[in-house]
Formats: sequence, C-alpha cells, structure tokens
Amino acid sequence: DIDVIRTVNQSCTNGLFITAGPTGSGKTTVIFSQLYDEVDRARERYNEMKNVMTIENPVEILEPRFAQVQERLTPDNKKLNMDAVLILETFLRQDPDIILFGEIRSRDDADVATKAGQTGHKVYATVHANDCVTTILRLLDLGVSKVSLLEQIRIIMSQRLVKLLCPHCCRDYTLSKTDKIILTKEEYDILSKSNLKTLGRPEDVANCPYCKGSGYLKRMPVLEYIVFNDELRDIFMEQQIKYSAINEVLKKYKFKSMWDKIFDYIKSGRIDLGEAIGSVGNKTATNNIINYLAR
Repeated sequence: DIDVIRTVNQSCTNGLFITAGPTGSGKTTVIFSQLYDEVDRARERYNEMKNVMTIENPVEILEPRFAQVQERLTPDNKKLNMDAVLILETFLRQDPDIILFGEIRSRDDADVATKAGQTGHKVYATVHANDCVTTILRLLDLGVSKVSLLEQIRIIMSQRLVKLLCPHCCRDYTLSKTDKIILTKEEYDILSKSNLKTLGRPEDVANCPYCKGSGYLKRMPVLEYIVFNDELRDIFMEQQIKYSAINEVLKKYKFKSMWDKIFDYIKSGRIDLGEAIGSVGNKTATNNIINYLAR
C-alpha cells in the first residue's frame, strides 16, 4: 500500500491528494510523513529544496522547513483577517512546490483546495469521512463543481489506527451468536476455523511485562485508497450516483477496503474481532442485523 501511494505521489506533480478518516485516525501524521518523504527525496536525489507552504487551523505539527500559516478570522476588523482565500493568494506569489490544506470542513475550504490544485500545484488535504467513497460524495455534497473537483483529485486515502493484541497475554476467542449476526456467512465460516484471539484475562494483562498491563503492543494503521482514472470520474459525474456501480468498478481494479485488509489480521489472531469492528466497521453488519430482525 505504502509503495503504491508513494509511486502516485512521485508521478503526479499537481492536483489533490486527500487523506480521510475520523478524529484521531492519524491523518495529519500520515500527510506530514508524505511531505517529509518528498522533501527528503528531492534533497537527496536532486539537491533541490522543496518550497512547502501550509494553510492550517490550527497548526498541529510544527516544522521549521515549511512555511506554516494559521487561519485567523476576525470579523470585527477585516484588516486582520487571514482566511484561507487570502493566504492562498499570498502563497501563489511565492512559487510553492507543495501546498498543505489542513482540513476541508466547508464549501469555502473545498473551493480553496480545488483552486489551489487548478493552479498546477500539488495540494495535500484532509477530510473527516468514513472511507474513500463517502469522502468524494461528501466533497460533492459541499456544492463544489463536480468538474473542477473530479478533474483535480489524484488519490484518496482513508485509514484507521487499530490496536495489535499482545501475543503473550491474549487468550483464545470463540465466535458468539452476535458475531454470527454481524458477519456474513462466508466470514463466519472462515473465522470459525481460525485461531482467533481476544484481550487476555485482567490478571494476565496486569502482570504482563511485554505490554505493561495494557493488553496491546502498539497501534497499526489500516488503510484503503482509490487512485482516480477516467472511468471512476465518469461514474461520479453522473446525476444519480449508485453505490453498486462504484463498487463494481472498484472490484474491477481489485480495490481492497479497510475491512478486507483487517480481516486477515483477525484470522491470524493479531487483532481482536470486537476491536476491528469498533475501529474499522463492517459495512455489511447493518444489513445483516436488519435482515435478522426482519425474520
């Protein structure tokens, strides 16, 4: 995954690169790691310094190599206003190589990020959304021109941070009746034959020197991504966007959702099933529950 995303970032010199996810999913950390990668690669390979400029509210990670500006909105004194539009206009006079737009929260934010991409610059931005598909739908719902937005998007990445079980104090887990309702039949059959694990007993966790009493070793990012091509853009350009049509195209390009990827970790006993469903969510769970209740 990281290699694919890095390849897309290296091969595209302009447009929108969006990272989505809820609060605390590591969006800002991931974007800054991508910026560091670009800046370091340019310096090491080409002896070139990248001019990175950021529009943030607030500035979350201080980086002296970047020109970071925080929005300051003071309605009572317009002379002190530093909104995203004014900051972007100032940036464009300073020949930036990369622009980071901290978070797209409103139509105005989406307009500014899109305009930055239209000027031929590479623009990184974050959005609060559940997954890749809902990210593009949310951006379109903000009222931004479909043509402008879809023309600029290069890649959308969505991620969650999931806790890895400590292998020294975890215990075996057997699927419950509730799990049978939530999971598809295929998923249930696969997991029923797997070596599932869950958080250890309180006394075992408390005395474990490896995880220091937490029951978990660390958090691991689980991500999905969509690299945009003309076929996907055509689908999103339609008046009535159907999930089935989107999913068919994604399936054609071997798209793997966060749930698909985390499922392998559940099977191997590295992640607790409840932790996976709580962190990433299973899209089929709601339909399965509704069908069960309708019996």
